[in-house]
Amino acid sequence: MKFIDRFCYKYKRFGIKNLMRYVIGLNALVFVLSLMPNGDVIYQGLLFDRAAIFSGEIWRVVTCLFIPPSTNILFLFFALYFYYIIGRAIEAEWGSMKLTVYYVLSCLLTLTVCFVFDVSLTATYVNLSLFMAFATFYPDFQMLLFFVIPIKIKYLAMVDAGFFLWNIVTTPFPYNLAPVVAMGAYLAFFYEYYVRFFKTRGRVRKSASSYRQNVRETRQAQTGYVHKCAVCGKTDRDDPSEEFRYCSVCTDYACYCSKHIFNHEHHK
Repeated sequence: MKFIDRFCYKYKRFGIKNLMRYVIGLNALVFVLSLMPNGDVIYQGLLFDRAAIFSGEIWRVVTCLFIPPSTNILFLFFALYFYYIIGRAIEAEWGSMKLTVYYVLSCLLTLTVCFVFDVSLTATYVNLSLFMAFATFYPDFQMLLFFVIPIKIKYLAMVDAGFFLWNIVTTPFPYNLAPVVAMGAYLAFFYEYYVRFFKTRGRVRKSASSYRQNVRETRQAQTGYVHKCAVCGKTDRDDPSEEFRYCSVCTDYACYCSKHIFNHEHHK
């Protein structure tokens, strides 16, 4: 949103630099506390509890947001490391103030759900929504899935979006409001991006279609045909009912008739 950009530019000095370092550090601290003697008691004392907060345990308002996403130390290590990577990349794109506003706003919305419906939620979905933001900025960024399979981040983001939708549908109300809030914050910050994306895509498609039509008309005017098989020389003028296809493997994107589209040597 433009007013958010103006606000962040005007008050950029209030942005928290390296915000995700603090988020990661607090997640790690809570995990360490849960491993201490009476760790379960300490862990329970950090979760959101509306009655306990109104009784004076106000630290729960903050600590509930830094409950780690897993109790498995290996999974937690990679999760927090990934949080750091995507947080640093988003901060480089947005600046520290806009990232701070995004994160704080998402957390405040999550806390609002907690207070209104008296449910214990964490910021796990908020952190996952940062992954969606990272994929929006760098859709072709490639990572190794399971340290072996190369995959572009945009495909993992599609899986992440499916995970959000699945939890919204299958999780009982009001617990399903946690992914709703996270996705709502993401869309609020990126809806203008998608509007521009689809408008530009439509113009490009229209321009490309117009260009191809002009090429066909020019070629037909000069030669009397549009398509010509690169193997047998058959054209759509010789046989108007013939279906011609173009080979994407050939470097010159050559045209072939139905007989030779799967039976030719690729031009390299």
